[in-house]
Amino acid sequence: MRRWVPFAAFLAFIIVVIYAANQRLARGFFGLVQSFPLGDKAGHFVLMGTLAFLLNRALACRTIPPGVQLGGAIVAVFVVAEEISQRWLPSRSFDYGDLVADFLGIALAGWLARRFSRGDERAIK
Repeated sequence: MRRWVPFAAFLAFIIVVIYAANQRLARGFFGLVQSFPLGDKAGHFVLMGTLAFLLNRALACRTIPPGVQLGGAIVAVFVVAEEISQRWLPSRSFDYGDLVADFLGIALAGWLARRFSRGDERAIK
């Protein structure tokens, strides 16, 4: 249970961020992020990577064929659906660069989750 609480809390945060972006709320914050070179891409990388890391940890790095971490796969489906949905929102725009940043964050998260899980296994022994 204690592995699910951080994931659930961070997912709630992500949902609030997506809602704020969709409704054009917090323009100052989003403008600040975009004022940095690749700030938006870094945000995607960190946010989706963190979400994937926490879900992979909650799922104990469970894999599905062909050896893909289930948490990363779930987050990848979520980010693709969310990015595609932006095509129909006047306040948002579809961006392949955002997807690339998301996927890179998810990939790093999978590697980190495996490394941390190995440490957990050693601590148990």
